[in-house]
Amino acid sequence: MTDDRTWPDEPHRRKTVLVLDQQDIDALRYEEGGADLLLNKEVYTLSSSLKESNPIVQDLIDSGLVQPGAVLIQSPFDKNVYENSIQAVERFALAKYLHFSTLCMNLGAREVTVEQIELKNIEDRKIVSIQGDLSMKGTGDIKIEDKEMASFYDKLTLHDKFQGGPPDVQAAEKHLKRTGLSGDDAMCSLIDLRRNPNNLLSSRELRLNMTSEVKRNFNVLANLNVPAFISLEANYDRHVREQTEFTLTVKVDF
Repeated sequence: MTDDRTWPDEPHRRKTVLVLDQQDIDALRYEEGGADLLLNKEVYTLSSSLKESNPIVQDLIDSGLVQPGAVLIQSPFDKNVYENSIQAVERFALAKYLHFSTLCMNLGAREVTVEQIELKNIEDRKIVSIQGDLSMKGTGDIKIEDKEMASFYDKLTLHDKFQGGPPDVQAAEKHLKRTGLSGDDAMCSLIDLRRNPNNLLSSRELRLNMTSEVKRNFNVLANLNVPAFISLEANYDRHVREQTEFTLTVKVDF
């Protein structure tokens, strides 16, 4: 970023936001390595004491995210939405599934059902998978030992039912473009197969990587050289190293 202390209008200049004390921001101007951070074209350093009239920053303040040392990751689906590095992977994975379900609704789906959830963690070399009748949520019949998987499972909507109807391809395409998901091959293929009225797709089972987009934003954080005198939120770097991935197997009936 250019060192002008003004919230950038261009979303690509604030993929990662570091919330720092003003004295640390001032020190970046002359401490070794500080200039590189200030001049990073994808990172914005936000003063924790800033009195900002910008509505995006005000939303961050109102959400309690503007705390000294916070590391905020930009949503891949809404460039004005942020989450701290600890919660970002899960929150934005859940958001992607919501956008997928909305896409299916636009395409005339009757039901969208999650059949399997898989978690991979590169740092810990673990793979956790649950499948079967996931709709037993809350009955006590499904017990998940892994805390990360359990948290995601508890928040995920497993079964959506719609009235069904003819596909609105134009609305579906607009939805993908608005959310930045036009490059998702699985979602685009659903649109293509619901486009021809003479032989419409009636059912499909597919695998969706729920974290590929947010991990691209994490790569900005992974390449940062943060001077040693800067104190950031505990374990933020662990979430960079872990490379947690959530993958869903989903069935869509039209």
